[in-house]
Amino acid sequence: MQPTRRLSFLAVLGLFLALGATPPEVAAQSTGTLVGTVVDAQSGRPLIDAQVSVPGTGRGVLTNAAGRFTIVNVPSGQQTVRVELIGYTAQQSSVSVQAGQTASVDFRLTQDAISLEEIVVTGVGRETERRKLSTSVDVLSADEISQIPVTSVDQLLQGRVAGATVNAQSAQAGTASLINFRGVSSVFGAQTPVIYVDGVRVDNSQSTAAGTGGEQSSALADLLTSDIERVEVTKGGAASTLYGSDAATGVIQIFTKRGRPGDARFTFRSEYGYDTPELKYMFDMPLTFPDQVDAGEVSPTFMQDNFWRTGRSLNNYLSVSGGSDAITYNVSGRIQNEEGVQPKNESTIYAVRGALQANVNDKVTIDASGNYTRSSYGRLFNGTAIADPLTTFEVGDALFFSGAGSLQEALDIFLMPDIDETVNRFIFGGGLTYQITPNWFAKVRTGLDYRGNQQRIIEPIGFTPGEPTGQLQRFDRTFTSFTLEAATGYSWQSADGNIGNDISVGVQGYREDLSIINSVGTTFALPGAPDFDQAADITSSEANQEVFTGGIYVDESLDLWNRLTLSAGVRLDGSTAFGDEVSTEVYPKAGVSYLVSNEDFFPRLGGLVSQFKLRGAYGETGKPPTPFN
Repeated sequence: MQPTRRLSFLAVLGLFLALGATPPEVAAQSTGTLVGTVVDAQSGRPLIDAQVSVPGTGRGVLTNAAGRFTIVNVPSGQQTVRVELIGYTAQQSSVSVQAGQTASVDFRLTQDAISLEEIVVTGVGRETERRKLSTSVDVLSADEISQIPVTSVDQLLQGRVAGATVNAQSAQAGTASLINFRGVSSVFGAQTPVIYVDGVRVDNSQSTAAGTGGEQSSALADLLTSDIERVEVTKGGAASTLYGSDAATGVIQIFTKRGRPGDARFTFRSEYGYDTPELKYMFDMPLTFPDQVDAGEVSPTFMQDNFWRTGRSLNNYLSVSGGSDAITYNVSGRIQNEEGVQPKNESTIYAVRGALQANVNDKVTIDASGNYTRSSYGRLFNGTAIADPLTTFEVGDALFFSGAGSLQEALDIFLMPDIDETVNRFIFGGGLTYQITPNWFAKVRTGLDYRGNQQRIIEPIGFTPGEPTGQLQRFDRTFTSFTLEAATGYSWQSADGNIGNDISVGVQGYREDLSIINSVGTTFALPGAPDFDQAADITSSEANQEVFTGGIYVDESLDLWNRLTLSAGVRLDGSTAFGDEVSTEVYPKAGVSYLVSNEDFFPRLGGLVSQFKLRGAYGETGKPPTPFN
């Protein structure tokens, strides 16, 4: 029966493509220009990046820093102008456009923390009003992000996404929190959600280096918040169906900043901070080594005086953005240096990023963005490692495990190792959108994520009691992900606006290449900073894997009377991780959204509730086994 299912699916897909390939002809019209401003209704301040569009014409722009907008080539006649901005209630106004003339229209938007008119991006990459969704999508806007004093994505999500658990595992440089969304769990696979940056699937591994006692290096530590414009989070099968296999743990979409038309605008930000360790609950010498304290061999505050310190951080950021109606740009750079509250706990981050968007003509738009991050980390053994100085002193085993004759000598021994890690990461994404007609679009998008990290753990001669040989461990991990997507969609609306229909068809594919080399060298003749050519014994291992996953999807949404939305979709996935006994997986979805507050009878309920929506959805998604399982 499997071949029959495939043929029927392809037949349905062919029908949808045939429907999308025959859009109605659009008669040539004379055009005019629309100008205006968008401001906050309460404060009167200009609103930047508000989306101003003329529905049904394919024309639209974003407001500039002064809240102004200009839309050219607007068909003449009576037109509806619509303005949308996250956190504000959408507005629209009717205006008469005359051929060769300029018409003016201004908007004053009111804030709305739970706006059902908010625009979000769904799994098909198409902008959709929140009121039409039968599933939940959590959004962190640019205003929210700018007010949160954090530097990484995991910290950004903590406490701000319903149904999400974000547990900080460590404050060590290069580590990140564990992120889990409510829903399906897997015994074998990682629980970290799938992450996209500007449409590019990126590395989300929480374990990218050799263990140092329970704290793991994470790929999430490289995703900085400096240039994030918006974050959208989907959870559960019904919301993640069209993202395909591996989306059962949820999807995080990150959209970075773009330039806006206007003169070049420079932003410089310098931040300095310090951390003072809280030692109230830390065990010091009187509790763990009372005999040495009573004998006067060690100070009662030995660890406070010799181990803990005040941490410092300096973060400098510079960006420039601007452009014209035809092309916009945004370029930024960041330098960050941190010293932690423990010895050898430090990090340095260099990051540069650029984004470019060009309107080739009235129908074709090209955009590209890329960023490079170089991070260097230093740390100590920690947590469950016997070589962790903090643990051994707190439990009273410092002398036993070090073989030292005094606590000062023991501390010196535990501080001998050098654990250093360097990460180079490059993320690039680019796409082309072709507005074939005002109602029919086609797009293609591709991107690359490269992450290479090298960790060196040096245990010098004299560190391990009874084994004065020294050891060097080197862990190299190289990850490359390539993403490709192509889609087309057609939107139709009746003349009275009571019926609307959106259909999208697309293909997605991504390939992940992972290479790990782990080497250990022992028996060094001389102390110092060893290298493998100075080791008498060398052992090494290598692991490589390549995984390709591809899928094809169809998504249909029917909007009735601006209050009832029926949606359905299906995705067919195949992956090299499935194994020989599983050829493809089918992920269906269906949903309904009913905006009750748009009914005529709703205001008679007493006016206590301004918006009320009922929704329900069903969907399936997957979690494939790890490679070679």
